Amino acid sequence: MLKQLVVAMMVVVLLGSLAASAATAAPPSVAEARLVAHGGGVAALAGKGVVDLTGSGILWVHDLAGDATIQVTGYGHKEVFPDGWIQYAGFNGSAHIAGSRIRVGY
Repeated sequence: MLKQLVVAMMVVVLLGSLAASAATAAPPSVAEARLVAHGGGVAALAGKGVVDLTGSGILWVHDLAGDATIQVTGYGHKEVFPDGWIQYAGFNGSAHIAGSRIRVGY
């Protein structure tokens, strides 16, 4: 009984130390950060970085800094709005969007 209690306490201490070391780990660098998603629905991303996507639906892109690279291939109708948003209606293809202040909705 005492041996089981000691083993259980050692497991708790070991798990606690692993959790503490995981919590203090440094976040990944921008070059390492990656989000991968599959399925249907709505996704909205904003910030500095690169967005590569493939799919069908409506794609929205907004370049807030004026330095974005936007490459869209496939089918659809492009419309540019006065507020800076670009809509690709009926989008069916792939897109590569990179910039320092971008918003992407899909």
